[in-house]
This record gives sequence, C-alpha cells and structure tokens, in this order.
Amino acid sequence: MSIKFRFTIYLSIGFLCLTTLFAIVVYLQVERRLFTEARASLVTMVEHEWKYINLQDHQPTRDSTHLENVYFRLTTDGKVVFNTFPEYLREPLLSDTTRVIQHRQFEDRDGKFYELNGVMDLGPTRTYLSTLRKALWLGCILAFILALPLSFGCATFLLRPFDNLSRKTRDLTAERLKALIPEPQHKDEYALLVRSFNSLLLRLDRSFSLVRRFAVNASHEFRTPIAIITAQTEMALRKERTPEEYQQALKKVDTQAKSLHAISHMLLSLSELENMEEEEAKTFFVRETLLRVSNTLSSKLAANRKKISISSDDFEFRGKEGVFLGIANNLIENAFKYSNSEVQVRAVNHSDSMALYIDDDGQGIPENEMHRVGEPFFRVSGSSMSEGYGLGLALVSAYARAVRASVSYKKSDLGGLSVVVRFPPV
Repeated sequence: MSIKFRFTIYLSIGFLCLTTLFAIVVYLQVERRLFTEARASLVTMVEHEWKYINLQDHQPTRDSTHLENVYFRLTTDGKVVFNTFPEYLREPLLSDTTRVIQHRQFEDRDGKFYELNGVMDLGPTRTYLSTLRKALWLGCILAFILALPLSFGCATFLLRPFDNLSRKTRDLTAERLKALIPEPQHKDEYALLVRSFNSLLLRLDRSFSLVRRFAVNASHEFRTPIAIITAQTEMALRKERTPEEYQQALKKVDTQAKSLHAISHMLLSLSELENMEEEEAKTFFVRETLLRVSNTLSSKLAANRKKISISSDDFEFRGKEGVFLGIANNLIENAFKYSNSEVQVRAVNHSDSMALYIDDDGQGIPENEMHRVGEPFFRVSGSSMSEGYGLGLALVSAYARAVRASVSYKKSDLGGLSVVVRFPPV
C-alpha cells in the first residue's frame, strides 16, 4: 500500500471521526432541547389546566387547551373524577421516563385533597429524533464518501515535492553525486529532508572520491614493486649471470617483496577495522601498553642512536585495548622513523577522557599540507617523509573513528610533528 493511499485513508477516517462527533453533539443537543421544552410545556399546561378547571363539576372550562399528546387525570381523595388518559397509558409505561414525562399538582380545598396529573407522550418526539439520527448517520456516510477524493487530492498535493525528490534521485550515480536537489525557500519538513539529503550526497561524494583515490594510489603502489620484480627476474633469466649479479637481483626482488608485504599488511589492517569496532571494552594499564610498543623498537633504537621517552603515570583506562595499541604503535613507529634523535610519548588521564601526546624532532610537515595528514597514501613531497607508504597515519585516523576518538596534528616544540589523540570514555 502506497503512502499516498494510506494518507488518503487516514485523512478520510479522520474526517469521518470529526463528522461523526459533530453529528453526535448535534443529536444530543437537539434531544436535550426537545426534552427540556417538552417538560416546560407540560408544566405550563398543567398549571393552565389547574387554573381553568371547574372543581364543582370536575370539568374543564372552555378556555382549557389541549395537545394531541398531552393528557390529564384529576383525582379527589384518591377517586378519579376526570380522566383523558388513553388506554395504553398504564403502568409500567407511565414509569418509563424515556417514553413519557409527568407533572403533578396538589391542593387541599374545602377539606378535600385534589391531585391533577399531566402526562405527555414522547412518541412523536422520539419519532422525530429517530428520523434526525438516521439523517445524521446518512450525512456522515456521504461525507466520508466525498472525503475520499478530496483526501486523495490533498495527499497528492502534499506529497508532490516528495515525488519530485524521488524522480530526481533516480538519475543519481556514483559519478553524479554532486547533482544536488534544489532546496525550497520555505522552511518545513520537506526543506529539512532536502537539506539532510544534500548533506548525505556531499558526504557520499567525498567518500567515493576517497575510495577512487585510494584505488588509484593502491594500484600505483603495487605496480611499482611488481614492475621492479618482473624486470629483475626477466633480466636475470635472459642470460647466464654471475653469482654476484644473481645476488644483487635477488636483493632487489627481496626489497620490493617486503614492500608489497608491508603495503598488503597495512591494507589488511584497514579492512579488519570492522572487527576492531566489535571489540569489547576492558580496563588496561596505559603505561604498560606504551612500554610494550617501545620494546618492539628496541633493536632499531640502538642501531639508529635514537631514544623514545615515555612519561606517563601508571593509570588504568577502560576502552578497546586493541585499538589503542594500533594507534600507539603506528604513531610511535611513524615518529621514530622520521625523527632525528628523540621521540617523546606522554599519556594524561583526565576526568572524562584520556589524551595521548607524541612529539618528534624530525623535519615535520609543512603547514599547507597539514590538512591532508591521515589521507591514504599521502606523503610529504620533496622530503625524507616521502619514503614511506602513506598508510600509517591513515590507519591511525581509521582506528580513531572506530572508537570516536579525535586526532589533531601540529608543529611540535621539538621541531617535528606533534600528534594529540583524545579517547572518550566507554
């Protein structure tokens, strides 16, 4: 069932409920007014009859007035002396207040007790109310039938902007995501939907652009070592070589194979982020985790005459230890690779979060390229930082998104790059 059809049914049913409620109110008001007027008329007629009745011969005077559905009975000391009640006006009908109304008047005169009983038969009033009730119900049904096409027209008019939105989105493709929907000038729910939809299109366009750029860069990064490996093997197999030449060719193949392995490992880490997001949070010691990362680089520290200083209290933090380990490992390794001699690592425990600070004394990143840090395969051109693969900080950004952490980059006081990662509580 389409929204337009459901909207039509809902509007029609709502209109039927309103008309039915209106009909019920009208009927109750008319019924109350008729009964009130009938009782007032009966009281007036009983008083009129009492005024003009001749108690000597117990007959009404010629000025007495009667209606077809109003009847009187006069009794003296319990004896009926005057009666216009028809045969059907007997008990229990006289006790049924929905069919008759009564009014009595008493008086002691000349030692006798007189009682005048007036009764109005509500049969004609009930007949009128029954006719009115049928007419109102028929009016409600006719109103519902008429409301169907009107509701359909109203639904068509109200949903027309959404139909236009649906037609415009049919032509959207991954290459045409920038074809934004024109936003209406008036501010209503449709305008809010269009604004949100356009925002979604812009985010999707940026994501697709990143994916396309990632695919191009990844193919380029794989193409270079594969081409070198292929060229070296073809050269080695073309003719007989000396052992030294074979060894030199194998070294180049080994270097490029390790490069392929490193790139594939980083790409695999990016693809495994979904599993990282599902990791359960637990409490771990931050300083102990940072020392574990530092120990993995101990052999390289001595060979390169570099040092990593970790200044952090031994506090506990509840979070995803695997994600924290991945962020710390990539940042410390990246800082170690591009530093001259020193890397400083500091973790600070705040009341509502935890911050990780990593500084190095390397060359750093130019201010005009700082906004691109974290993009896959981005490397600073014309510097020693172009020797890597451009995936380390991209992994850090992906890890941070997995735990809703924020990453910021700036120039360090040591001269190189300063990275601050703020982890929210879990």
